[in-house]
Amino acid sequence: MESRHIRINYEDILIGKKSLLSAEMDILQIIKRIRNYKILRQKESSLKNKLRTQLVSVRSKTTIMQKSFPQDQPMLRHKKRKEIKIQTPSSDIQNEIEEIRKRLSSLQ
Repeated sequence: MESRHIRINYEDILIGKKSLLSAEMDILQIIKRIRNYKILRQKESSLKNKLRTQLVSVRSKTTIMQKSFPQDQPMLRHKKRKEIKIQTPSSDIQNEIEEIRKRLSSLQ
């Protein structure tokens, strides 16, 4: 096998190393973010499960409380209501005027 050599400038080597290191750094930051995301998702799912269990317990407690309250009884209704004739003030005054007229006529 034949080996061939290529001449590269020192500046090109530095640029290549810098770009390689920056790519590695970007990859490591992405991995770090992915790990944080996984941790946050686990925390979220555990909080959701905790909330779900608390909701179930609250529901069961409310049903127990509702069962302990007395049941509503239907109100007794009267068969028929009596109608009461209420005299309005104007009719009351009118009646008084009529009575006074009768008295006056009886006096004459």
